[in-house]
Amino acid sequence: MKEISRKLYLLRVLHNLTQHYMAEQLNVSSSTYVSMESGATNMHCNRLDSILSIFNLSPAQFFAFSEEDILNVVRGHSVVVPNAEPSIYPRIISKLEALNMLLFQLLEMKFDLQKYGIRQLGPHRK
Repeated sequence: MKEISRKLYLLRVLHNLTQHYMAEQLNVSSSTYVSMESGATNMHCNRLDSILSIFNLSPAQFFAFSEEDILNVVRGHSVVVPNAEPSIYPRIISKLEALNMLLFQLLEMKFDLQKYGIRQLGPHRK
């Protein structure tokens, strides 16, 4: 549970959102959201789905990467294991797709891409 809470915290910070904003979006008090993000309270699947929808992530995408993967991306480090066994390639691909989605979201926030005539950026965007 602590790992989920920490990943939610990192996603919120990377998206430059406040805990108050998240609480408003979820229709809960700020203290309730703080408790969820800190891992002080158990989070139900429906609540997690609601939070992930704010970040435009599916549960599969969210669980495909770890907190360390997020931090490595922020630091500019690679998340792919060199000389990996072929049996783990599907997991690596899943992880890269999820991190790619996150990076595109962050780029869209950083730059007003529509200003440059770019309407879609990244996979699965409509």
